[in-house]
Amino acid sequence: KILIGGKIDFYQGKKVGNLIRINSDYSLDENFTFNVDPKLEIRDAKFQNNGNIIVLVDNPTALAPDHYALYQLDLNGKIIGSVTDLIMAKSIAIQDDDKILVTGGDIGAYGSTSCYLHRYNSDFSIDQTFKNDLAFNASTTAVAVSNNGIYVSGAFTSVSDVAKNSL
Repeated sequence: KILIGGKIDFYQGKKVGNLIRINSDYSLDENFTFNVDPKLEIRDAKFQNNGNIIVLVDNPTALAPDHYALYQLDLNGKIIGSVTDLIMAKSIAIQDDDKILVTGGDIGAYGSTSCYLHRYNSDFSIDQTFKNDLAFNASTTAVAVSNNGIYVSGAFTSVSDVAKNSL
């Protein structure tokens, strides 16, 4: 099966939402339904070890700081949890322990003085063991996880006043 997200209106002549799942024969998987506002565009999607799907969405028509949201879905697209207070979220990554990393922000937008990297537990509560107050002095564009650690890319030159070279 293949998960497809973005700005999707129709698939094979059928009206669909912005996140669909297709079968190996490219037919629409009718068992998968992600029912949210059709204005929400899918920006990123990742799988947790238990098969749950983490989806980053954007409502480009909203004029509020929280027009980005993170959803946790079960295998059939049912919403299990959500985080709706993200500002200008750009990228997500899933760690081996199913913790969720989100990076984004826009300096000056909605009073922001820095860009961010946040980590959530698999139940979408903020991870209190992580330094969620890291302050990037310019934009972040992506977050990735490897055996060696967490990597954030962007246009920043410092993180919490420590010189860094955009990675």
